[in-house]
Amino acid sequence: MSSPIITIDSTASASKAVDMMLQHDVRHLVVVDNNNKDSKPIGMITALDLRAAEYTDDAKRFFWSLLSIIC
Repeated sequence: MSSPIITIDSTASASKAVDMMLQHDVRHLVVVDNNNKDSKPIGMITALDLRAAEYTDDAKRFFWSLLSIIC
């Protein structure tokens, strides 16, 4: 596990998650609920979770190819 723990808001887009993974060189993000004043963790998202999603248009295929870099 890397330190510090990198978190992402539960309302963030998948592309934001990929950007954060690339920026911080990680494959997992802790998902937090920023609507809660404590920003408690509510889950995790992994590069494989994002990669497993199905995409149909060219922009989304490009997004998927970026994930292959970090997976």
